[in-house]
Amino acid sequence: MTVTITRAQAAPTDDELAALARRRDANGRAPIEAQTAFAQLHERHVRALAAFLAAKSGRDHVDDLLQETWIRVWEHLPDGFRGGNFRAWVIEIARHLFIDHVRKRRPEPIGDREFGIIDHRSGAPDGPLLERERAEALAKCLKSLAPEAALVVRSRLRDESYEEICRKFGWKSTARAHKLFHMAKKQLQSCLERALK
Repeated sequence: MTVTITRAQAAPTDDELAALARRRDANGRAPIEAQTAFAQLHERHVRALAAFLAAKSGRDHVDDLLQETWIRVWEHLPDGFRGGNFRAWVIEIARHLFIDHVRKRRPEPIGDREFGIIDHRSGAPDGPLLERERAEALAKCLKSLAPEAALVVRSRLRDESYEEICRKFGWKSTARAHKLFHMAKKQLQSCLERALK
């Protein structure tokens, strides 16, 4: 007996999921169908993307690069992906992020003066005051986050994995935790930039 799989039974293709995931309403918000489709794309490709990033950057920076990649994918999906090889498109985004990451990590040059080598990164006399100011600004910015986002940030600061966070909060997909963390990260950066001007 031969079993045939009809189109209705087959899993949706990446192109079909991407078409659903790129939908936004008039206010730019994604409907639940788009979020669900994006979560499915994430589940399909997150392991391959993590392996690619681990091979490039080692284990230390994989989580941050992985999260930033999925944020970029989410942001650029409506106008950036037009079909074809979704995984290749995602890896290309990750590759560009990795290159930016490497550029930012380059060490500052240490100057040479007539009295010896000077490290310009050494603490200034007002360093402790600035650190306290930054810590107070960060505490205020953390309070401005949505409660769910703040919980995810605190969990990540305790080095909990996204899988652990999802189990703790009863979430079915890590995409929700990834999205909350990256949105919170952007909000915190903006808040700190305003507070420390």
